[in-house]
Amino acid sequence: MQMHGFPLTRDDVRSLVYNFATQSGILHRFNNDNEKAVYDWLQLFLSRNPDISVRKSEGVSLAIVQGMDRNEVGEYFSLLKNILEENYLINKPSALFNMDETDLQLNNRPGQVLAQEGSKAVHTITSG
Repeated sequence: MQMHGFPLTRDDVRSLVYNFATQSGILHRFNNDNEKAVYDWLQLFLSRNPDISVRKSEGVSLAIVQGMDRNEVGEYFSLLKNILEENYLINKPSALFNMDETDLQLNNRPGQVLAQEGSKAVHTITSG
């Protein structure tokens, strides 16, 4: 799930484990009122699986995710190269300006999620 932009939160994992144990007929001492595995179970699970860690997730807009596939990026740079060549700017770096969207808040901030240990960045798809 993490690789597709939908990492699991602590509560997601606790709910999944409760549902799995209940549907499988496994005897458990989980909380039947809120239908989640107890927090102690999650702590023990994380201690047994050091390759999973709790990380702060970064929000990424769905529009950005959809527009960042290999074909779209390739077309963008091909078009950029054509424009630079047509306007004789390909060898004039002083005529080019760099801009980015730093400090532009486009999406909400997701909370902490469980992620594979060593992941450089954990992204969660959010609304724009």
